[in-house]
Amino acid sequence: MAIYIGDSADWKALRASAGDIRLHPIERFAGFLTRDSKGIVEDPTDLLRSQVSHDQKELHAWMPQSLGKAAVYQPTAPNNSASLLWGEHNGFQRRCSRGIIALPPKLWTVSPKLNSGLCGKAVCLAYGILARNKGLEPASLICNLKAKNSFRMWEEGSLFPLMSKTLRSFYYIEFRDSFRLLGDSFITAAAELAVLLTVVDHSLVRRWLDAGFEHQDLELNFEAHYLGASPEALDRLYRGHYVAMLISLCLYHKGVQIRPEITVFDAVCDLESVSIPLWALSDSMQARRDAELAQYGPSLRRLVHAAI
Repeated sequence: MAIYIGDSADWKALRASAGDIRLHPIERFAGFLTRDSKGIVEDPTDLLRSQVSHDQKELHAWMPQSLGKAAVYQPTAPNNSASLLWGEHNGFQRRCSRGIIALPPKLWTVSPKLNSGLCGKAVCLAYGILARNKGLEPASLICNLKAKNSFRMWEEGSLFPLMSKTLRSFYYIEFRDSFRLLGDSFITAAAELAVLLTVVDHSLVRRWLDAGFEHQDLELNFEAHYLGASPEALDRLYRGHYVAMLISLCLYHKGVQIRPEITVFDAVCDLESVSIPLWALSDSMQARRDAELAQYGPSLRRLVHAAI
């Protein structure tokens, strides 16, 4: 289905040709919650499936006008799965992912609480973020904060006072029940995201979300591909995605404009005993590396070491 992906104009064309699509409850109620957001209501996967079905009946393939594959991570071969960053920037209405239905029923209240009695609002927000940003292989995402001494380094490097291990464990238990099939690294990252969403000032969290820092850097992904990054290297960028997300929130302040993805990538290469590839040593990537260190400060490398 990746062959159908173009730009926002192509998505509108797909919607126009799709006819009636039965909306998921999330889409049906999205308009009541985001009245200021305009755009396509239907889920992109439904639009793609509808076009596939139509083309199979008509025995011809619809082609997008744009060849840019806008918002697709890691350029894909035909018939392979694609990871898509979709939203208002490419013509869709703002809303939660359908994955929000994974939220436990006990949290579907105005004032959600965990079984431990802790406020559950940060957990709800974390569920919404994780439903949108985990990509195609979430079980491969790296987060080694449970390794020996990692938490101490992480705590000492953070801009914000973090929770104790005991309180953190309540968040871990909450996500373990939902994400046990994705492995311990994913659960650990989910719990730490909820912790940070709890302790970081709400105005900073809002700015962090407005900057799109919960998502992998799509422009960097494209640039790496253009510079000759192999599929394996792009996979390493992806596998460091959650560590880059957590650090970007843990050290977030007004001067931060990029996620620390190249610094994390270097650490993933070191973890896997792989040499840093030539494209990552190019002038533009070195400039990115320098900018990450300048914006996040000396704590950046300490946090990367703790989490990778």
